[in-house]
Amino acid sequence: MSRDAALADLQALLGPRLSRSAGDLADHGRNETWFAPMPPDAVAFPETTAEVSALVAVCARHGVKLIEAALRFPLLHPAVVSVIPGGQSPTQVLSNRAILDAAIPDALWAELKAEGLMRANAPTP
Repeated sequence: MSRDAALADLQALLGPRLSRSAGDLADHGRNETWFAPMPPDAVAFPETTAEVSALVAVCARHGVKLIEAALRFPLLHPAVVSVIPGGQSPTQVLSNRAILDAAIPDALWAELKAEGLMRANAPTP
């Protein structure tokens, strides 16, 4: 799938919750390092705190931290070969590694789909 097609699908799915405004992209594309800003193609925003709470609750039922599921989710797509979480210290790098090594049961993804918190056709193990 092309980037434009993926963004069109996301726009159709999220509507106004998907931003491509220059301000949002700039805000999410910079960090505290010396590297040049790398804005994303789009920024998605949760619609409600209830939606975020539901995601956290499902993860908790499976003994998974939200950050662990969030960091692993993009790796489920066959087109994604890596995720590079930022680490500004050795401690953060080790923490990121532990997050990526966390066991995530397949049942978590199934429940997220069943609860409507994840697209039914999203890639899962």
